[in-house]
Amino acid sequence: MSKPPLHYLVLVAPWAVLLAIAVVGLLTEPDPRGFGTHEQFGFGPCGFREWLGAPCPTCGVTTAVSHLAHGHPARSWETQPLGAILAMAAAVAAPWSLIAHLRSADLAAFASRHGMSFWSGAVIVVATCWFLATR
Repeated sequence: MSKPPLHYLVLVAPWAVLLAIAVVGLLTEPDPRGFGTHEQFGFGPCGFREWLGAPCPTCGVTTAVSHLAHGHPARSWETQPLGAILAMAAAVAAPWSLIAHLRSADLAAFASRHGMSFWSGAVIVVATCWFLATR
């Protein structure tokens, strides 16, 4: 029986996030300001920070990921907890999705049952990390 596309999205997405985090982290040096590491890829500075003078909810995530990839988990957490949480969540979710798939679990049904909880939790985590990063 063929599985729906959502099943394969749930299977592949954590691996894609984990790969992106590893590549970004290893190709960058953490910016000493605690934000702005993304500028090493040619992106401009954070518009939110420039316009409002305050960090956006994801300011420092790339820097935190870079710290983590360079073996500095404490600096990663101090810079922006969201980057550390995202990397750890991907590191757990990626093998989980593969194991679940190999055990013939219905990942589409799992996503359908838990999607709202996931997104609600994500909003709470982002807001909490934003608060922690700006204190």
